[in-house]
Order: sequence, then structure tokens, then C-alpha cells
Amino acid sequence: MDEYATSQALECNPGYCFSADPEFVNSVTEEALRRTLPVLEKQLNLAHLMQHLANHSTYHRGQIASMIRRLGAEPLPTDFAFFLLERSSESANAS
Repeated sequence: MDEYATSQALECNPGYCFSADPEFVNSVTEEALRRTLPVLEKQLNLAHLMQHLANHSTYHRGQIASMIRRLGAEPLPTDFAFFLLERSSESANAS
């Protein structure tokens, strides 16, 4: 765990951090979203699994924010809207 002692170390480790594959996301069709996949001996459709992925990552961001607060620090915003606003301002500054 020492290799993730700082947020910079975590951000710089591409093997640890998850990022959505834009090619995959852009290629998903309505038909693909309805396709079912095996999960724990049951079947769930891709749309529900993708929703679960978003919900589950939100759950973990909340856990991390709680841990940071317990350490006496103020966590950064993790809302998707803040991400979009930050990305939008970064794009404007790069132009």
C-alpha cells in the first residue's frame, strides 16, 4: 500500500486507475444494452451492469471522502457535475 501513499502516486499508476474505453462506450448499441450476461449464476443485461458500475464507483468515492474527513481533511468534490465543469474550464484554458 506504500506505493499509493500520495494522491499523485495513485494518479500516476495507470494499472490501478480505471478509465472508461471511449471506443467501447461509443460503440454500444440499444441491442447490446439489452444483451444478458452471466453474473453469479444469473443473467443481467449490459445496461444494468453499466449502471451498477457507475453506482458502485460512487459508493467507493463516498467511502474515500469519509476516510479523508476522519483524518481531519476536506475531500475534493467528487460529483460528476464538478468533473464536467473542471474539464470544461481546462479545455477553455488549453485553447
